[in-house]
Amino acid sequence: MWIQEIAAKPGEGVNLAALQEQVRANLAVVAFSPLWNQLFDSLLKVLGGQKKPEDFWQELKDLGPTREAAPYRPYLLALWKTRQYEWGSAPQE
Repeated sequence: MWIQEIAAKPGEGVNLAALQEQVRANLAVVAFSPLWNQLFDSLLKVLGGQKKPEDFWQELKDLGPTREAAPYRPYLLALWKTRQYEWGSAPQE
Protein backbone atom coordinates (compact mmCIF):
# COMPACT_ATOMS: atom_id res chain seq x y z
CA MET A 1 0.00 0.00 0.00
CA TRP A 2 1.26 3.48 -0.89
CA ILE A 3 0.17 6.58 0.94
CA GLN A 4 0.83 10.05 -0.32
CA GLU A 5 -0.19 13.05 1.69
CA ILE A 6 -0.49 16.66 0.71
CA ALA A 7 -0.92 19.53 3.11
CA ALA A 8 -1.64 23.22 2.93
CA LYS A 9 -2.07 25.93 5.50
CA PRO A 10 -5.59 27.34 5.75
CA GLY A 11 -5.89 30.71 4.10
CA GLU A 12 -2.92 30.24 1.79
CA GLY A 13 -5.13 30.33 -1.31
CA VAL A 14 -4.23 26.81 -2.36
CA ASN A 15 -6.68 25.14 -4.72
CA LEU A 16 -6.86 21.72 -3.04
CA ALA A 17 -8.94 20.17 -5.81
CA ALA A 18 -6.31 21.15 -8.40
CA LEU A 19 -3.54 19.88 -6.15
CA GLN A 20 -5.33 16.57 -5.66
CA GLU A 21 -5.77 16.22 -9.42
CA GLN A 22 -2.07 16.93 -9.94
CA VAL A 23 -1.20 14.16 -7.47
CA ARG A 24 -3.59 11.75 -9.23
CA ALA A 25 -2.01 12.57 -12.60
CA ASN A 26 1.46 11.79 -11.25
CA LEU A 27 0.63 8.55 -9.46
CA ALA A 28 2.47 6.48 -12.04
CA VAL A 29 5.76 8.21 -11.23
CA VAL A 30 5.25 8.56 -7.49
CA ALA A 31 6.96 5.45 -6.21
CA PHE A 32 9.91 4.59 -4.06
CA SER A 33 12.40 2.78 -6.26
CA PRO A 34 15.18 0.58 -4.88
CA LEU A 35 17.61 3.46 -5.57
CA TRP A 36 15.44 5.90 -3.62
CA ASN A 37 15.41 3.46 -0.71
CA GLN A 38 19.19 3.05 -0.92
CA LEU A 39 19.68 6.82 -0.82
CA PHE A 40 17.29 7.20 2.09
CA ASP A 41 19.24 4.50 3.93
CA SER A 42 22.48 6.34 3.21
CA LEU A 43 20.99 9.58 4.54
CA LEU A 44 19.92 7.84 7.75
CA LYS A 45 23.42 6.42 8.13
CA VAL A 46 24.90 9.90 7.77
CA LEU A 47 22.52 11.26 10.38
CA GLY A 48 23.33 8.34 12.67
CA GLY A 49 27.08 8.81 12.29
CA GLN A 50 27.57 5.48 10.49
CA LYS A 51 28.51 7.08 7.17
CA LYS A 52 30.52 10.20 6.39
CA PRO A 53 28.61 12.99 4.67
CA GLU A 54 31.47 13.23 2.17
CA ASP A 55 30.85 9.62 1.12
CA PHE A 56 27.13 10.24 0.66
CA TRP A 57 27.88 13.42 -1.31
CA GLN A 58 30.17 11.44 -3.61
CA GLU A 59 27.50 8.76 -4.00
CA LEU A 60 25.03 11.43 -5.09
CA LYS A 61 27.52 13.00 -7.49
CA ASP A 62 28.30 9.61 -9.04
CA LEU A 63 24.61 9.11 -9.81
CA GLY A 64 24.53 12.22 -11.99
CA PRO A 65 21.12 13.60 -12.94
CA THR A 66 19.05 10.61 -11.84
CA ARG A 67 15.54 11.46 -10.73
CA GLU A 68 16.00 9.81 -7.35
CA ALA A 69 19.27 11.56 -6.46
CA ALA A 70 18.22 15.08 -7.45
CA PRO A 71 16.19 15.92 -4.30
CA TYR A 72 18.84 14.56 -1.96
CA ARG A 73 21.62 16.91 -3.12
CA PRO A 74 20.11 20.22 -1.95
CA TYR A 75 18.78 18.56 1.19
CA LEU A 76 22.20 17.17 2.14
CA LEU A 77 23.88 20.52 1.41
CA ALA A 78 21.37 22.44 3.51
CA LEU A 79 21.71 19.95 6.35
CA TRP A 80 25.51 20.00 6.08
CA LYS A 81 25.57 23.79 6.33
CA THR A 82 23.75 23.57 9.65
CA ARG A 83 26.21 20.95 10.93
CA GLN A 84 29.53 22.34 9.71
CA TYR A 85 30.74 22.44 13.30
CA GLU A 86 30.39 18.65 13.30
CA TRP A 87 30.99 17.63 9.66
CA GLY A 88 33.38 20.32 8.46
CA SER A 89 32.85 22.71 5.57
CA ALA A 90 30.04 21.87 3.17
CA PRO A 91 31.06 21.29 -0.45
CA GLN A 92 30.24 23.72 -3.21
CA GLU A 93 27.55 22.52 -5.57
